[in-house]
Amino acid sequence: MDNNLKWLHISDIHYEYENYSTKKMRNNLLKKIDEEVKSNNKFDFIVLTGDIAYKGSSYSTQVKKFINDLINISGIEKENLFIVPGNHDLKRSQVRERLIESISKSKNPLNEIENLDSGVFAELYKGQKNFWKFYDDITGKKYDKRKIHFIEKREKFNIINLNTCLLCGQDYEEEHLSIFLNRLYDVIHNNLELEKVNIAIGHHNIDCLFIEERNKVLNNFVDEEIDMYLCGHSHKPKFSVDNNNDREFYISMAGAGVCDEYAKATYTIGEIIDTKCTITYYSWDNDDEVWNKENKGLGRKVKEGIVSFSIKEKLKYTNLDEKEVYIEEDDFKDFIIDFHNNIGEVEIKDIPLYKENICDKFKNMKCNSALKKQFEMFGKYFSIINDIMKNSSYLGIDKRIIIPNVICEEYNKILNQYNNGNQIVEEIVNNIYSRYKTKIKYSESKLKVYIKTLVFWLINECDIFDDNKENDE
Repeated sequence: MDNNLKWLHISDIHYEYENYSTKKMRNNLLKKIDEEVKSNNKFDFIVLTGDIAYKGSSYSTQVKKFINDLINISGIEKENLFIVPGNHDLKRSQVRERLIESISKSKNPLNEIENLDSGVFAELYKGQKNFWKFYDDITGKKYDKRKIHFIEKREKFNIINLNTCLLCGQDYEEEHLSIFLNRLYDVIHNNLELEKVNIAIGHHNIDCLFIEERNKVLNNFVDEEIDMYLCGHSHKPKFSVDNNNDREFYISMAGAGVCDEYAKATYTIGEIIDTKCTITYYSWDNDDEVWNKENKGLGRKVKEGIVSFSIKEKLKYTNLDEKEVYIEEDDFKDFIIDFHNNIGEVEIKDIPLYKENICDKFKNMKCNSALKKQFEMFGKYFSIINDIMKNSSYLGIDKRIIIPNVICEEYNKILNQYNNGNQIVEEIVNNIYSRYKTKIKYSESKLKVYIKTLVFWLINECDIFDDNKENDE
């Protein structure tokens, strides 16, 4: 399966801003994208996450030209421009403000939202009328006004378009917005293919929604196999990871498309090669008037302007005998240290570390070819473990046998409970996962793969799996 993709993410253009710095920045943005395409191939799609206009202003010929220039320079097809509305892409009115205030200040806003009638929806949609006309003109696509959210399906990816702005139109609206959970669920439930890259796009970050909705939105993203969420609104770039679910979920926020005292003009380039995703953040240096990789304020996972993570973990790890394993080196090192620091007290035993013929081990333990193939795939990461185990600056000389002892402890518990080595490996992984899943904040699939890597490493390095299941019959 070829999931290789490349995209451009821009947000909060506010094209009515026409000061010198903003004009200079936008023109150089077009040049920068042109250079990117000529050096590193064209894009597959562009995402604009709202606030094309400013305070409901009209969509001028200038902003349409700017976006069309982006389309032409990036090399995408026009149908692969994806745009969602922002809070500045709507017309405000007293009727709208009073209507929204009555909903957000009701005793149970979420219940109120669940029971809105068609007349109320029509009034909420009215404020976005100009945006959707602009959307039809610039994309050549027709927006289905019967839906708040909708999916656009392509051969290798799906874009889940989210309208986070229907309750916009009042002051201090952050934390008082709704994604309309029931409408979201109806659109995405069982409608997304696991094997495709599924990207949700919206204007607001999750923190702008009602507190009662936030976890439910993330639950639905994870449950329905959405891989990441791209958004804007805050005018500051940010990358965040939610790891309080069945797997990690990634949120990338672009900065603004304007230059002022508050905003940080930032765009991102995302790329997926096989199962590795990288997002690179570029910010405008207004002093030197140049685009550079952004290194500040993005969090520790973003290093030198770039964040890397793996996607499609369930797809990669469900049938490991058929699929290549990818482990991000820095993340795996962090895991080993976290694991060591959280496994608690174990009885320390002297374990003789010496290598034996792996083929003989697997034969004696009655392991099938699938496990041998897994071992070979995981084996390329043994050097990472060895680097940590041999470097006292990571764990300390007296602590490096703790992890091997934890694995050996589990091995000795279950050695005589199963008839073959395949079952033993899986049970070791499951038992260690059950013991430490609440102490180490990794998704289930990633944690199990990391644990299995450690198990295979210990099989390679010491005397577990030296028993002979062939003689048990």
